[in-house]
Parts: sequence; C-alpha cells; structure tokens
Amino acid sequence: MKARVKLAGLLAVAIVAMAALAGNAQAQSINPSGPMSAVADFPFFDYEGVPIICDSGTLAGTVDGGDRISDLAAEFFGNCGVAGVLPYDVACQGAITLIAQEARGNTGTLELNEGFRCEWTSDLCVLSIDGPQTTQDGNTTLTGEGSGDPKLEVDADFHVINHGSDICGPPSGTGSFTAEYDVAPTNISIDP
Repeated sequence: MKARVKLAGLLAVAIVAMAALAGNAQAQSINPSGPMSAVADFPFFDYEGVPIICDSGTLAGTVDGGDRISDLAAEFFGNCGVAGVLPYDVACQGAITLIAQEARGNTGTLELNEGFRCEWTSDLCVLSIDGPQTTQDGNTTLTGEGSGDPKLEVDADFHVINHGSDICGPPSGTGSFTAEYDVAPTNISIDP
C-alpha cells in the first residue's frame, strides 16, 4: 500500500512539473505582418561534395501575423556553378514556409510545401529538391534584430535526387544549402 501511495505521489509531482513546463512554453511570432523580402550574395548549395555557388539569391513571402512566413519563393541569379567552371541553371517553383520555433528565440525551421521543386541543371547533372519536406529544427536564425540590418542565416539540409550522371553524386542523398540574407522590412523580429 505504501508503494502505491509513493508512486501516486511521484506521478502527481511529475504531472504538475510537466504542466508548469507546458505553461512556460511560448509560441514565437514573427513581426510585423505583411510582405517580406531577402537578398543573399553567393548562396551555396552542396550535394555530396559538389559545391554550387550562385552570384545572388532572393526570398519573397508574407509574414502572416503568427509564427510563419508563408509562400516564400526562392530565386537564384547571375552565374551559378561549381567553382565558376561547370555552369548550372537553377529554377525553383512552388513555395517554402518558415516556421518560428517554440521556446527558441530567433530560430526557425524551413518546410518545402507540396509542389515545391528546385532544379540545379548542368550539361551532366540534374539535381532536384522536391517538397513536401520538413528540414531539421532550428536551421534558420534571425540576427541583428533592432540594428536596422537584420540577417536571416540559413543552414538547411534537404533530400536531393540526382537525375543525371554518377559524376554528380549518388542517385539520392543529402544536400546542404547555406546563405545569409539581408532582410526587409528592417524591423522584422521573432518575439515570444
């Protein structure tokens, strides 16, 4: 009987502790609501050791007044290629959603929505990233809040399919995308 009372007491303490933690967890919100755009110099994509760099890239979407930047469209401009030698054409369609993390200040996670597709094409290689995909938690960070010069740092891994030659890597694997975007509006913030 004593063991049951102690067990019941321990369970009660555990439940109260979990409820207190849940009560302290705060959803993040991205502010202000409205259009958002971002520009990066030299966004970098690596598929299984094949580094592809573009001159610039952009993101454009809408801050929804909650924890998301929705309908983000990604574009890449200028020369894209492997060390400036093997040129690539990059075409993306569909949308990305950035979701602010709960109880993690200034970080977020990228989700590739249904219908998203980004193709990196050269004479030998056709690499594609297709949605839907949810990337690892905390792969974006907003820095420089309140400075008038905020940056969105992206370091995300995606599942990639190689539709081209074996010289471009295995038939499927992990691709990493890294970029630092200058963000507008300049007063954007992720708040608890």
